[in-house]
Amino acid sequence: MEVEQAQAVPMDRDAWVFHMRKEFCPEEMVEENGDLNQDYFQPKSTDDESLKWNEEDDKRLRAGIQKFGIGMWDGIKTEFLPIWDEIAIRIRTYHMMGTQDLSKYENWKGDEKAIEAEREKNIEAAKKEGAFAFGVQVKKEFGNLEVKEKENESKKTNQKGKAKDKKSK
Repeated sequence: MEVEQAQAVPMDRDAWVFHMRKEFCPEEMVEENGDLNQDYFQPKSTDDESLKWNEEDDKRLRAGIQKFGIGMWDGIKTEFLPIWDEIAIRIRTYHMMGTQDLSKYENWKGDEKAIEAEREKNIEAAKKEGAFAFGVQVKKEFGNLEVKEKENESKKTNQKGKAKDKKSK
């Protein structure tokens, strides 16, 4: 018994792309004419209050840190913060701890007072080092941010002065 093989109908490139998009992409991603819906790729609005961190979420995060320790994102997510992904939990933790570098706190456990004490310590150290940005201590390999900011301002001033000199010539 012979099996008939389907004959492939040659398609031009645009027809093939349209077919593949309709076949494999979510319906809301593709326009009726086969073009991609650019709105589909825009960041989703966070006006929804359920997608913003609130005091209750912070309390749950502190409880998760106290029970599981920093770095144990899966346990914290599963038991305390199921609506948040592990990346969001980690980012919120570094804001809570006052430092981007959580490696020194791997498996560290502490209650609300201990977390606040570490935050204050990290912020104070960051300000002394010139490594304070966005409300947290940033990694030292970025260098002294205050010095870099002054250097950037100096470069901008020099560039403006050079531009004025060229105009006056």
